[in-house]
Amino acid sequence: MDDKGEPTITQYTTEGRMFTLQEVRQTMFNKQEDFLRIKSDEYYETIGEQELSDEFDRLLENYDPKSPNEAVRLKKYQRVRTLVCWHDSSSVSSASHFLVTFNTLYDPAIFLTDEEYFQRTGNNM
Repeated sequence: MDDKGEPTITQYTTEGRMFTLQEVRQTMFNKQEDFLRIKSDEYYETIGEQELSDEFDRLLENYDPKSPNEAVRLKKYQRVRTLVCWHDSSSVSSASHFLVTFNTLYDPAIFLTDEEYFQRTGNNM
């Protein structure tokens, strides 16, 4: 604002690469796909009581056999990745830099165990 209370307009030009969060998420998914516990919708529609109970036990979650929505709850657990965002800014050679990195937080509900990965691929992690 100037001395008269009028807004002043300042124009800045920035340059850099811009990626949408959707592009970042898709790239991360493509890189991690071999390590993810991906199951079809049909799996959750036809999962049995014992297997459902075993999955909740493996995840250390409570299982309510009387609830009709337990398969939906398991599906949510096994399909939601938690992304971690870290950012920093600095000045190098009188030029400002802003760095943002994303990573996926490890969750046993969505990532394969070492044994499961070996069974799927024949390779050790």
